[in-house]
Amino acid sequence: MPPFTLHPSPVSVHAPLIRRNPHPASDDRFQLAVINDAGQALLRRYWSAGKLTDLNRALELLQSAVQRTPPNSPDLPMYLSNLSNGLRDRYARTGDLADLEEAELARLQAEDPARFAG
Repeated sequence: MPPFTLHPSPVSVHAPLIRRNPHPASDDRFQLAVINDAGQALLRRYWSAGKLTDLNRALELLQSAVQRTPPNSPDLPMYLSNLSNGLRDRYARTGDLADLEEAELARLQAEDPARFAG
């Protein structure tokens, strides 16, 4: 018997949370956190396995979290930073300059969200 318990991968745990909302009574902030966390789990899996499909799906989720987060939310800088990191990873993989430009914009917004509000 191993000295530790194996847990399912974070991606397999988050997948059903993204397909349907298991917490319909939860507030928007919680739901956005779940989306962001699922994106982060896919990003970590990309770092581990190198599958571009994981990176692309991670970016879809991270972009969704950013787009749905109110501009005055205290979570927005973190979501923007996560998106920026993922876009930089995709730029490194594909060389698409648009990803690097979008990553830089997300980074700047994360540093000073008020500057970009409105």
